Amino acid sequence: MSSLPQPRVVLGLQGAQMPANAIRGIGRWSNSFVEALVSHHPELVAAVSIDRRLPIPSVVQLLAEDVPVLFSEERPPVGARERLVFHALSIFEALELTRIWPTWAQDPSVGLVVTVYDMIPSLFPQDYFQGIYRYLLESRYQMVQQADAVMAISQTTKEDVSRLLDVDQKQIFVVPGQVSDRFSPYPAGRAGAQTLLPARLGIEPDFILSIGNVDPRKNLRSLIRAYASLPARLREHHQLVLTCSQAEPDQLAPLRAAAADFGVDDRVVLTSFIDHGTMVLLYQSCHTMVYPSLYEGLGLPVIEAMRCGAATLVSDVGPLREIVRDPAGRFDPNDVADIECKLRRVLDDPAFADLRRSDGISDGLRYTWEQSAQPTQDAYHLAVRRRP
Repeated sequence: MSSLPQPRVVLGLQGAQMPANAIRGIGRWSNSFVEALVSHHPELVAAVSIDRRLPIPSVVQLLAEDVPVLFSEERPPVGARERLVFHALSIFEALELTRIWPTWAQDPSVGLVVTVYDMIPSLFPQDYFQGIYRYLLESRYQMVQQADAVMAISQTTKEDVSRLLDVDQKQIFVVPGQVSDRFSPYPAGRAGAQTLLPARLGIEPDFILSIGNVDPRKNLRSLIRAYASLPARLREHHQLVLTCSQAEPDQLAPLRAAAADFGVDDRVVLTSFIDHGTMVLLYQSCHTMVYPSLYEGLGLPVIEAMRCGAATLVSDVGPLREIVRDPAGRFDPNDVADIECKLRRVLDDPAFADLRRSDGISDGLRYTWEQSAQPTQDAYHLAVRRRP
């Protein structure tokens, strides 16, 4: 038996409390991770830490009564053979550092673990390293470098963190997390799920879906252009539905203009905020889900769509290769003709579409707590070993 103290982890949900994150993959990943850790390894959890000035995250309502929920400034007690570890689940937020990493958790005796979802700001500095946000990013990168252990949500992100921040790969653990069982095929099939979609959206059956935002990195303009290149008969039977949940309605204007420029504005549906339940229905009812992003830290919507039974096509980049293992399900996001070719095939070839659905469910079901449990525990134990 090890003589080392046992880790007792305080799960810092402060960053995940940010309103914008509630509808993003960060919020869904954080809530799912906390729920899984509390369920499978309650002995590791000392408390969940939240910011008193931000909305209470949904996962707090699901926790057992014996799991303490503390405000950021509160330090939980631990036993003589236990060691506190603070796990910051999301650090790249526009908050003061002490609201992300509380003062008590900066004590040298407290281990530090951080989750990194991607290194996009460093890879696309022209879009992120501007003005005051540059200094915020630099302070957060320093926090990653000071951490005893880092959880990366994909192998690609692990390699990026190591290369860009000079963090030893032995301190970085790949923890993809788990996807909620709510993401599964609708029992009555795509047609059944379609009937439950809000009528106000104006979505027709057998639509093509893409989940993204107005960030150029999401590459939605190229997708619109590829869609416009499809034969008219395919566009007539398959709308293109673009969901940008982080965008205000007026921010969709450039995408609307692109659809008009390419002559398909009457076949493209653009939406801003979509609630969680409607998002699941979109996955369950679409014919095909297309993810043309130029770069991702993981690509959680891809996993969610696959688990819901959508025929899924993705960019041939980074972690999306980790998710969609068959090259036939991937395309070059910088080549509109390649996007159009894969789209045309999945819409024209029922056997290919069915293969994408069956492979997708198989690939998506790999993302369970079982593959994340051991690296999670290893990260916490390393944090204990590295503290005096």
